[in-house]
Amino acid sequence: MSDEKIETMILEQAQEQIRVLNANLFFMKRELLKRKFSPDVVRNAKHVVCAKMHKNLQYIWPDKQFHNVMDQADFDFIPDLALMFGEDECPENEALASYAFKLGLPVLVAENGFLRGVHFFTWKTKDDPFTDGYSFIIDTTQYYDATSPNSVEDDLNSYEVTEEQKHQASETISKIVSLKLSKYNDQPRRDLGYLCANKRPKVLVIDQAFSDLSIIKGYATEGTFRRMLDSALAENPDADVIIKTHPEGNAGQRMGYYGSSYDDKRIIVFNQPVNPYDLLNICDKVYVCSSQMGFEALMAGKEVHTFGMPVYAGWGLTKDALVLKRRHRTLTLEEFFYIFYIRHTIYVDPAQKKPCSIDRAIEIISSERERYFKSLAQK
Repeated sequence: MSDEKIETMILEQAQEQIRVLNANLFFMKRELLKRKFSPDVVRNAKHVVCAKMHKNLQYIWPDKQFHNVMDQADFDFIPDLALMFGEDECPENEALASYAFKLGLPVLVAENGFLRGVHFFTWKTKDDPFTDGYSFIIDTTQYYDATSPNSVEDDLNSYEVTEEQKHQASETISKIVSLKLSKYNDQPRRDLGYLCANKRPKVLVIDQAFSDLSIIKGYATEGTFRRMLDSALAENPDADVIIKTHPEGNAGQRMGYYGSSYDDKRIIVFNQPVNPYDLLNICDKVYVCSSQMGFEALMAGKEVHTFGMPVYAGWGLTKDALVLKRRHRTLTLEEFFYIFYIRHTIYVDPAQKKPCSIDRAIEIISSERERYFKSLAQK
């Protein structure tokens, strides 16, 4: 089968998954997100209704009051705006979609930024202080949704980054790589020298949580992960291929796409918790579907191959299996970083109860990570 036919098949399969997704209880939500409204609506809003009050979310707009939709019976006002966090199929999100649809409220979507915090969040661990998030991306659709345009993509196509902003981005990238900060920062440092004992080159393949929306909305399917592994093996015949499992899979939360062992002796399944940069440091190339670790690999100076359509693909930074014609600009690493990490991500300082700079967020996350590992050592 030709590459063109394979690409067409991938897109058709992904679109079918999206059609199924659109047919579920979030039909109203899909319709809500099609609505267009002026930025003044957000600027002038006083009351914001949410499905779930994630920690620190209310600090993105300290001049607004945030309310839980599950308390709507007690509202003595009409909210100005609905803010949806994530796409979990749960009673709270269903209630917010229904409520916003009924009142005709404008809707925005909140997602975690690429520098989130220490530990990943689940509702079972919501009272754990180390699950706090410190960065949010607010847009009309999820930033990872390649099936429709959003303001992040619009800016990546058009925003002119100044030399001063490029310098700021370069300095911040160096700081993040030096501190080895990622989205989740509860992964321990490990000496992986034993993996290099045979002196063979190393290629990294990144697994992800099964059916994650960044996969579905990144024009990818289960077959994408098979092709990605096959490509890594075929394109690097003299290298060992390390499959890194997803942190949530390691913790028993959500399983990934790859098995726990393979007959091919070149394949190493790495399922231990580890700081991502420790793995990146021993690998020459990185193969990803839509994982943010692909961008961290770029910051670490690695060659990155994408098989889905993550937000950082299509800008000339990566070697891409798919093409998204809407993305028509070539960007430098610093330009992408400034637009995505600085211009479009809101960082919060919970102690001050207001937004903060990315540098301050890095300080907070680094401090919390240190406190987290000290707490583990005391147990």
